[in-house]
Amino acid sequence: MKSIVIVDDRVTNRRILSRLASELDSKPDVETFGGPVLALGWLEQNEPDLVVTDYKMPNLDGAEFVQSCADVPVIVVTAYEDKGFRYDALNAGATDFLLSPVDHEEFRARARNLLTLRYQQCLLKRRAAQLQDKLELSNRLHKVALKESKEQLRLVMNTIPAMISATNAEHRYVF
Repeated sequence: MKSIVIVDDRVTNRRILSRLASELDSKPDVETFGGPVLALGWLEQNEPDLVVTDYKMPNLDGAEFVQSCADVPVIVVTAYEDKGFRYDALNAGATDFLLSPVDHEEFRARARNLLTLRYQQCLLKRRAAQLQDKLELSNRLHKVALKESKEQLRLVMNTIPAMISATNAEHRYVF
């Protein structure tokens, strides 16, 4: 099941964002936190599919919090229209940016898109891990087969009474 973390120091904003997130098609689990320090504690033990956070909160700079969510899509919500805030958030690793008050339909659309992106990311990671495992197994099997082939060749060579020699690619005698 998908999960969304909402971090905002204002109770009203947490309630609105939580309700909007809960209404998404995928019906995700929603965790809310009144501050970034509490959220970071939760994030150490869990990996959500999306983080929605206010940028200006007490105890921790928004950029620092966003950087701690490196592998997860992050929507930053703030009332400040200053482009500097946007640039800071995006440079820190935020995936998207919304101005408060949040347009409900826009929030749903962006959250859905980022959840889909996260799902696809996870699929790609799993597929890459599967392919890596297959490659490692294939390499081990090839090494075993090569060793067996060399041993069989050595046995054949030892049974032939004539003088036979073999060289490698550098033209050195191997036997």
